[in-house]
Amino acid sequence: MQANGLLFLIAGAHSLLYIWALWVTRRPIITLFHGFLATSFIAFAVRPIISAIVGGHILHPIGDVWDSYLAGLTFQLVFNLAFIAGYILFWRRPKHSTEMIVSRSVARGYIASLLVGVVAVLVIHVLSAGAWLPTARSATITSTVPFGKLLFPAAVIPLSTCLPLALLVWLKHPRLRLFAGGATCLSIILLTLLYQRGFIVSGLIVAAFFFERLRGLSYRRALELVLLALLMAALIRPLAQAMSGAPLTDVVGDPLGRFRDFVLGPNFDIADVWPVALEYTRSQGLLFGQTLLAIPARFATPSFRQEIGALTAVDRLNEFYWGDQYWSTNFGFNVNLAQEGYINFGPVTVVLGCPAGLLTAVIDYLLATMRRYDVLRVYLVSGLFISGGFVGELGGTLQWVTAFLLTGVLVWVVSRLTWRRSGVVPSRPALRAIN
Repeated sequence: MQANGLLFLIAGAHSLLYIWALWVTRRPIITLFHGFLATSFIAFAVRPIISAIVGGHILHPIGDVWDSYLAGLTFQLVFNLAFIAGYILFWRRPKHSTEMIVSRSVARGYIASLLVGVVAVLVIHVLSAGAWLPTARSATITSTVPFGKLLFPAAVIPLSTCLPLALLVWLKHPRLRLFAGGATCLSIILLTLLYQRGFIVSGLIVAAFFFERLRGLSYRRALELVLLALLMAALIRPLAQAMSGAPLTDVVGDPLGRFRDFVLGPNFDIADVWPVALEYTRSQGLLFGQTLLAIPARFATPSFRQEIGALTAVDRLNEFYWGDQYWSTNFGFNVNLAQEGYINFGPVTVVLGCPAGLLTAVIDYLLATMRRYDVLRVYLVSGLFISGGFVGELGGTLQWVTAFLLTGVLVWVVSRLTWRRSGVVPSRPALRAIN
């Protein structure tokens, strides 16, 4: 009971910190920083409280699990405080509203994105003989499908970026609205079958970012969007199983119960990784930058990283907890920047939160003042939002941001080769930003 009381106290401190930070930086609404606040609120406040209520549920128990969990939650609080302090030190609200210019080429980019994503899924299906479907595999797509390390991002990145591109096409080209609606449904279905609810949610958030810049957005609408995204994410896995042939009765169930299981499952489980990180440090000692030196290997397959001994933070902690099962399936938990810093240099790395917050503030300001948007810039914005505020594992963050940029270049090339170039024209008055 005393431990539960301490947990409620720490989770309450997390909640107050994020609510205060949201109030101070309340406009604009859709930013990298607010995405960080939303995910942190669920991961370090809502989830721990629900875990305590249901009897102390911790997804990755190891060692003195309860004490480690509380210690990790406390370290994360200080780290996030440093992140928020770094952000607010630099953060500036744009003084003047800027008219947003949307390139007519976004329609070409949208069609090219859909084409690249669908072709990648078809190639995945052919090469794996259908083994990529949720009911047919017991490992990740990157390990199940030949060339999965390349084909997987080639599918999920353009399909998720189709969501914000569809919004821009919907507003810019009214005659293409029916096509945009149907193509968006196709993108969501394919991402669902790929089990990529995170990319669906990220695509919706980026679409909301553009909608706020074009038409304005209230906090009530933003909250409705968050709840819708969470509900969709909670239902995606059972829906994917149903579309792959599982009985529909397994999908219907209790939506609230599924949402609870979604929150307590391997979704916002970063606090549950702290016992593993702390136990790893106790038994193995500090790494003194070894996972940082392995960052270039993050672009290679896990089997190659294992073969050459260049293990990232995700590799080391998952191997420590799961053993050979991790290398055979590539399924495991994620690691954030605070945990990667801790296993390398110990508690002193709490200061890493400050430069991460500063970088996020710079990017949020640049995004808020960016005036012209074409397909490459849409991919850039999507890649920045997928970074989550640069508080994830360094190698993983760098990998995905780079992948979004490279995919954006590929889509741009495909669109240029397929359609004649057209000029960039200002959006209609109805598309001006509202701040």
